[in-house]
Amino acid sequence: MIKNIRMIVLLMVAAVAMLAVSCNREEPEPQTMDVVGTTWKQYYNKVIENTGTELDGAEITMVDEIHIFSADSLHRTSYMIVDEETIGGTDFNNTYTWDGSTLTFAHPSSEMTFVLHYRESEDVFYRLLDMNDPQTAYFAAILGIEEMVFHRQ
Repeated sequence: MIKNIRMIVLLMVAAVAMLAVSCNREEPEPQTMDVVGTTWKQYYNKVIENTGTELDGAEITMVDEIHIFSADSLHRTSYMIVDEETIGGTDFNNTYTWDGSTLTFAHPSSEMTFVLHYRESEDVFYRLLDMNDPQTAYFAAILGIEEMVFHRQ
């Protein structure tokens, strides 16, 4: 009889131990990629042909670099070269927010925000072009692009 009681107690202790182990198993929280110290570059170069516009024959180069140097500060340099002549550009330091999928910062001299989404499968940030804006849609069609893609350097 005592042997049976010991066996039942031993089985109950084993069952409680198994339940405690399985109930305490916590799922690890997904890790947010640390972007501090990274550099991302968007580079586009193309000779425009057969568009029927004044840009036919022009070589267009667009460069956009983002250096993330602290938990809340970044430096962005952006410019365009048309036939070896620099046309416009920006160069600024700014604060940003990063939630693990979206990098958001506001241009310091305007109320515009610049939003990049992270595509983990390719390890790139990207920004879809606003095709509802006629001017953007026009140039995107000429250039043959729908998004700006920033690659890790």
